[in-house]
Amino acid sequence: MLSWMTRARRSSEGASAVELALVLPILLLLLVGIVQFAFIFEEWLQIEHAAREGVRWASLVNPAPAVVQHTIDAAPSLNPPIAAGDITLTPADPTTAFPGTTATVVVNRTVPVFVPLMDVFLGDSVALQASASQLLEK
Repeated sequence: MLSWMTRARRSSEGASAVELALVLPILLLLLVGIVQFAFIFEEWLQIEHAAREGVRWASLVNPAPAVVQHTIDAAPSLNPPIAAGDITLTPADPTTAFPGTTATVVVNRTVPVFVPLMDVFLGDSVALQASASQLLEK
């Protein structure tokens, strides 16, 4: 009887299963967080690119509706696309501003959190903002 108890104490047959059960939830949460971060970062890169393209278009002294449309067109893979109300242009009309004035385009976007468990940490959505500035040329 004593030899059986000694062998049972020294045996580690279930130790790796217990270790996996303890570590697996943490690893899965980390993996899910990386996936959600990648989606949010990809959306931010697209709105950042759209803001830069919009301010470049504004710096060539194009009218405000053309600048807004060019900003929207610069991020074609966003679903849903950027809305005109998400874009702020300063000055409001680049065609009436003086040359050398700084034009700024700000794009605001709310990205929903869709990866499971991440809404506990991030909430239902993440607000993103990208801006770009450039001097008016003409």
